[in-house]
Amino acid sequence: MIGKPGGLTSSECLVAGCPLVVYSPFMIPGQEEENARSLVDNGAGVVADNIQDLGIVVKRLLESPTERESLRQNALALSKPNATAEIIQAIRER
Repeated sequence: MIGKPGGLTSSECLVAGCPLVVYSPFMIPGQEEENARSLVDNGAGVVADNIQDLGIVVKRLLESPTERESLRQNALALSKPNATAEIIQAIRER
């Protein structure tokens, strides 16, 4: 997925095991910067700072099934697919 690391986009990518390629010129400062940093630090995404880098990153990922699989596994490890149910349960237990 190529896009911005908003909360929903990032969460959906993680749960789907879909690495996120963040195109930083469109990134909103603040939360999206933190989301991008977290994805990169945890090996679930990469950042492209300009259009040339975007092409290089996408080409590299398309040519490297090993890197794509590593990013996918890291995304799944970070995901919280049952977060809603866990939050509801925690509220009920209060």
